Amino acid sequence: MDEIKREYFSIGEVSELVKLSPSVIRHIEGIFSIRVGRNSHGNRRYDTKSLERLEFIRHLLQDEGFTYRGALKKYREKYK
Repeated sequence: MDEIKREYFSIGEVSELVKLSPSVIRHIEGIFSIRVGRNSHGNRRYDTKSLERLEFIRHLLQDEGFTYRGALKKYREKYK
């Protein structure tokens, strides 16, 4: 992922950046307990930390071939 200088991103922007559909991103949020902020209209807004975590999860699932359970274990090792 290239260096990005924005503070917050919409789910559509995140979807393009990490190459996952918005529905998969929402699903991942639930499984991996990723908390995202909301703007005044109730839309999700992702910070760079959330973006980094989603990219790591995508890497585990798509590039490394982990199952959700295996990816969750690796995720917890790295982020807890």
